[in-house]
Amino acid sequence: MLRKISTRAKTLASATARLSGSSFFLHRKHAQLVQTIVNAAAGDITSISEIEHLEGDDAQRALDAIREILNRPLEPSATKNNFEFSILDNERLCNIMIQLSQNSKKVPSSLFFKIDVPGPFDEVPLRDGTCSCVYLSEYQEKRVALKQLRLHGIWELTDDGKRDFYVACLRWECLSHPNVVPLYGLAEGSSLPTLVLPWFERGNIRNYLQRNDVESNVGQRFTWISEVASGLAYLHKNGIFHGGLRGERVLVSDEGVAQLTDVTTFSFQEQRAGWRTPEKDPGFRWVAPEIFEGSEVKASSDVFSFALLCIEIFTAQVPFPDLTHTIVVLRILRGWTA
Repeated sequence: MLRKISTRAKTLASATARLSGSSFFLHRKHAQLVQTIVNAAAGDITSISEIEHLEGDDAQRALDAIREILNRPLEPSATKNNFEFSILDNERLCNIMIQLSQNSKKVPSSLFFKIDVPGPFDEVPLRDGTCSCVYLSEYQEKRVALKQLRLHGIWELTDDGKRDFYVACLRWECLSHPNVVPLYGLAEGSSLPTLVLPWFERGNIRNYLQRNDVESNVGQRFTWISEVASGLAYLHKNGIFHGGLRGERVLVSDEGVAQLTDVTTFSFQEQRAGWRTPEKDPGFRWVAPEIFEGSEVKASSDVFSFALLCIEIFTAQVPFPDLTHTIVVLRILRGWTA
C-alpha cells in the first residue's frame, strides 16, 4: 500500500511538473489551477467540484487548460492526449470539461481553428448531402475535411443553440475509439458551424462499395459490420446514441477500417431542426418506427438502424431501393419491414 501511495504521489508530481512546462502553464499565477486540475483528474472530489463551479475568466482558463492537457496531434491514429500520465483519468477529465462548459456557458478557446472556410459561392463542395456539405482543405500541412452543417435558423438566432452544439462537439472530441472518427475542432469565423475532421479519401461505405468491386469479398463486409458494431457499442457505453446511423455516416479509412461519423452532432441537428419531409430526407429509411411516434433516440433505435445498415453494406443499396421515401415511411409505420 505504501508503495502504491508513493508511486501515486510521484506520478502526480511528475504530471504537475510537465504541465507547468507547457505553453498555458508558464505563468506562476496558474500554478494552483494546474494542481487543482491534476487532483481533479486523479479523482479528488473537492477539486472536481471546485473546477466544475468556476465562473467567468477562471472558468475560461480552466477550460483552456484542460483541453491543452487532452489535446492530441492532428492525426486520426494519434492518442488523444500529449501528456502520458498513468494516474490521470482522461475520461473523468473530459467529463469535468463538459460539465464546466455547461455550467459556465463557455468553451475552450482552442476548440476553434483558424482555417479558411469557403463561402457558399466560393467553390463547389466535394461532397454534398442533405444536412451538410464537405470541402477539402489543409491544416498544419495535413489534409482535413471541413464539414459545414446546414443549421441556418438555429445558428443565426439562438446563443443557447450554439452553446449546446459546442458541448456536443466537446463530447465527440473526448471520444477515442478505432471505429469512431476523431473530431479535431471547429473552424473559426464561419457563418455556419463547420467541423474540422480527418479527410477520408475513400468516402462513405456505400459509395465505396458502389465504386469498387468487393462483391466477392464477403469477409470484408462482415469485418466492416463488426467494426461498426464495435464503434456503436462504444458510443452506447458512453451514453451517446447516434440517431442517424446509415451508410453515409460510416467512412472508410485509407487502411480500410470502418469509422462512425456525426456521432453527437447528428442528433443535435434533428433535435433543433425538427423532422423534414420524407421526400427531402432519405434518412427516413433507416429510422426506427417509434421515432416517428415521438420517442427519443435510444440504444434500441440505433440497433434498428444498424440492422438496416447491415443490409446496405451487403447490397450496396439503400434499404427498400425500389420504393419512394414516403412509401417506406408509411409501410414502416404500419409494421412492414421486409
